[in-house]
Amino acid sequence: KALSINILAGRIVRHWLRTIGFLMLFGLGLLMIYIPGVIGITVLALISPMLGSGALFLFAGLIVVILLYLYFVTTALVLDDLAIGHAVRRSIYLVRRNFWNTVGFVLLTTLISTGMSLLFRQITQWHTLGVAFATLGNSFIGTGLAMSLLVYYRTRILAMQQEETISIA
Repeated sequence: KALSINILAGRIVRHWLRTIGFLMLFGLGLLMIYIPGVIGITVLALISPMLGSGALFLFAGLIVVILLYLYFVTTALVLDDLAIGHAVRRSIYLVRRNFWNTVGFVLLTTLISTGMSLLFRQITQWHTLGVAFATLGNSFIGTGLAMSLLVYYRTRILAMQQEETISIA
């Protein structure tokens, strides 16, 4: 579609504001979980260090699961132009329907990103030309990983919508 500059600028501002709003709500939500969790873990650690360690392990697992279920919120905010609540629900629904695929995708993209950053860090120590190469390479890899996130999200959403249409018919 052809967009005017005004409409495009309005959408960009709306997406940024929604993303910032989500990040603020997310940070507040994590803080509301974190403070009582840390207090409880500290009390348990004072009673029994082994019990405190186990509780800390479970608490860290809870945070990882929350992060995983909210992994696609910003993608839904931008790609589908959803409100924050709808984007959160869609992300949770998408991860719940494709849990192990999503875990694999997140682990793979994290592995690629971390591995390439370690490689580029070594390249920058060679020469000034290495900094330019590392910058270009990191931009290329980062763009590819961002696109893979968008493609993964869109293909899963379309597949789920197709399944729902087939099950209704």
